[in-house]
Amino acid sequence: MINQDMLLKYDAPWATGFINYSENPPAYQTPEYKYLQRGTRMAQKRSFISKRSMLLASKYFANEFLNNRISLRYGADLPAENAVLQIQGNQIFYPAASFGDNKGWVQALKLIDGTDVIDGRVEAGQTCVIRSTSEAKGQDTLFIGGAKVLTDIGDLSPFKPYESKLGGAVNLKRLIFGSDAPGYVNTRTGEAGIEGLSNCALLEEINIQNCISGDLTSLDLSSNGLIKRVYTKGSGIKYVSLPAGGVLTTLELSSNVENITIRNQSYFTTFTYQNAETNNYANVNKLWIENTPNVPIVSIVNNAMEHLTNGVRLINIDVDLGNDPFFLETITSNIAKNKHLDSNGSKINSIEYPEITGKVKITKIRESLLNKIKSIYKNLIVYASVDAQGNPIEINGNDIIREFEINYYNYGYVVGATAEENAQWLLYTDHRTDQEHYIDPVSTYIDDLDPVTNQARISMPTKPEDA
Repeated sequence: MINQDMLLKYDAPWATGFINYSENPPAYQTPEYKYLQRGTRMAQKRSFISKRSMLLASKYFANEFLNNRISLRYGADLPAENAVLQIQGNQIFYPAASFGDNKGWVQALKLIDGTDVIDGRVEAGQTCVIRSTSEAKGQDTLFIGGAKVLTDIGDLSPFKPYESKLGGAVNLKRLIFGSDAPGYVNTRTGEAGIEGLSNCALLEEINIQNCISGDLTSLDLSSNGLIKRVYTKGSGIKYVSLPAGGVLTTLELSSNVENITIRNQSYFTTFTYQNAETNNYANVNKLWIENTPNVPIVSIVNNAMEHLTNGVRLINIDVDLGNDPFFLETITSNIAKNKHLDSNGSKINSIEYPEITGKVKITKIRESLLNKIKSIYKNLIVYASVDAQGNPIEINGNDIIREFEINYYNYGYVVGATAEENAQWLLYTDHRTDQEHYIDPVSTYIDDLDPVTNQARISMPTKPEDA
């Protein structure tokens, strides 16, 4: 009766070769060194010594080690010197990989710092290097044994992997399939998806940058509650499904992304959207940000509201607008209507405006706009300053721009202008040009209203009696 344990102990040394540790440096011995077949005690001893670490380990988990493995097909025709793995485990183990179907298992000879691996044994937390044999060239399959103890398998982007099966890699913390290196592109990553990603409960980082396969359009990380860093720039990903809460800090999205949903990620620090530098969010059709700081909500809303046809939900936001009211004008305009999402992410057309809660700071606000905000968004606080404890102070008279109409002729120059007044300045909008002009209330002259003379006199800095 033959099993994996027997094959590893008795068949592999002479059928597929082995690493001979009796030589300095250790060297790969090809199958013509069939020590076991020679039948002498010395031959058997040398065979055992050369494989002693894995033989001893195999007593406990050889079968599981060889069957519980990560497998992937790769598209790069790598020469042996580039087919390199950097592997780390969470316990003492004997790492091995196979480059190509039935090509035998290759052990680690060096740690990443260049020191020798003794007897194939690698301590928990150490990173070892596995280099393929020359037989790897022309192959397209990679197996990494002992999936359940692996925490890191290094940068796999040179392999250009596809048809990935992560098996029982329940302790894997990092998965690097893509790269942002100049010129890098992988067109086949998603041909069969990334199978078993939901089993990687401890996954902290995933990188699929510039993996542009048309088959890989979504990335489901909803089961990866410890995910911290997600990199998808340059990929074909349209939707990243994140856990409903967690420790996410960094999210880099491609310009193909259509749905931006980030919820309950209180440690969040870095949001990158591929076309953000040009404020181009044209592909985004759904926005749901809840209890998550440092997301450029204002920029997204200001530039994409008309495209957010699948809904908007902004919960517990905290933004500072400076003196620019455009965000508030946008969420109260007609293009914000019929975009309400409920707490399940379902669009409710019967509710006119989205649900938006939290705090918005603005230097000054027009009275009519403030009243509109209060009537639509009952749980959105608009404020201009905070108290000693940092709590928002309800906006008061000094922060409100009061509006009135001027419909009179004044020296033949100002006709039908709109004025906005407070204790410090006056704003005139010339209805002929739709240009705004700021004036000190005590001034009686302004020099830029008349299109011919570029001069006009304002005799009343406050509301005219006959206006």
